Amino acid sequence: MGSIGALALQQVQLDALPQVTFSSVVRILTISLICGCSLGFATSETQWSKGLRLAETGSYQEAWIFLENLPDLESPPANVLAARAVTAARLHLETQANLSAKALVKRVELNPNLLLDVGEALGREGLFESARKCFQRACVVAPGSFRAWMNLASTFYAQNKFQEVLEAVNKAIDIAPSSFPAHYLLGSVLISLGKTMDGITVMRKAQTLNPVHVGLLTLLALEYIKERYYQEAVRVLEAAVKLEAGNERLRWLLISACHSTGDYSKAYENGLDALTRFPESARLHLETGIQAEALGDFDRARSFFEKTIELDPTSALGHYYLGDHLYKKGSQYAEAIREFQKAIELAPDYADAYLRLGTALTHIGNHEEALAPLLNGTKVAPDDPRFHLRLSQTYARLGNREKALAEQETFERLRKSDTESLTPQGRPFPK
Repeated sequence: MGSIGALALQQVQLDALPQVTFSSVVRILTISLICGCSLGFATSETQWSKGLRLAETGSYQEAWIFLENLPDLESPPANVLAARAVTAARLHLETQANLSAKALVKRVELNPNLLLDVGEALGREGLFESARKCFQRACVVAPGSFRAWMNLASTFYAQNKFQEVLEAVNKAIDIAPSSFPAHYLLGSVLISLGKTMDGITVMRKAQTLNPVHVGLLTLLALEYIKERYYQEAVRVLEAAVKLEAGNERLRWLLISACHSTGDYSKAYENGLDALTRFPESARLHLETGIQAEALGDFDRARSFFEKTIELDPTSALGHYYLGDHLYKKGSQYAEAIREFQKAIELAPDYADAYLRLGTALTHIGNHEEALAPLLNGTKVAPDDPRFHLRLSQTYARLGNREKALAEQETFERLRKSDTESLTPQGRPFPK
């Protein structure tokens, strides 16, 4: 029952437990005879020792024969209770595992490592509440144990009890100020609590402790992108791609981040480089096409969008961007309309597709028909001022002055509160 790394308790896929067959029953009976006892008449001490030994070797089904019917849960030594809890957990006997853990934590004098071993085993099986009790008891018995506080913090995190995580993980950091897992967990929970900048600050500290952890770099990049620190996102994504060149998701995140900085040439170069490794990736063809169009290479852009749809006909983004490309050409509105309609069919909550469809319909004079996608867009994105501006213009063309003015007022109100569109595209990270 060794310890696990204490970044976070994870479910681990266990080897398939052997089925109880005639041969396995014979084996169990043979074990009991070799021990000099029968299953029905063995003394408690013999049962304990045999069950403990079998549990320690990972023979959980056989161990349970000796550990299941203890006379009570008060008499056995703590290590036997621990073996019973772990064995029951590994056999998915949740009630028995929880009862054994409950009896274990009541012991006045305990070895904290025993509690931690049991807690970790319970946590691996998803029995977080009993695991938490073991870790809390271990924190009382050994308040200076990093392993105890870190496991407690990780268990709270697994239970989405983020406020409780803070106290436990900060205790862990007090004990081990240079712990990468503790800083990583603290940064994650601060972000989960909506304290994004505090979380980013902690994660930057974690990055100095372990600069080659791709998971951290990816999470940090996503938070930079969300907060529009695109240059910082590019920096960490470039580092991540060097570490995992075969990670397709990192590749298109880097392309997108470069695009957001306005460096379309760099984004395009990254796209072409990524496609040499992933030539059948629809998403990478799409991202590279977006960069080609931003650079004014419209023919290449169209070929990338068409290739996206060829590789993935269900790509709503592919149909949208091909439609947008056709719309911008100014002479292929009918083809563009079909692509926007296909995008909406594939992704009914795609706000931009509704907006472009409505706009394309107005360009060919179908103002009445344009109302439906524009009104549907306001349901998908009720706070997006662009729909109300377009509706105002469409109602004006239809001669409905009252509705045109009402939509114009809504547009003005939403535009004032739309801080995202009023904020510069990117910004430097504060010193």
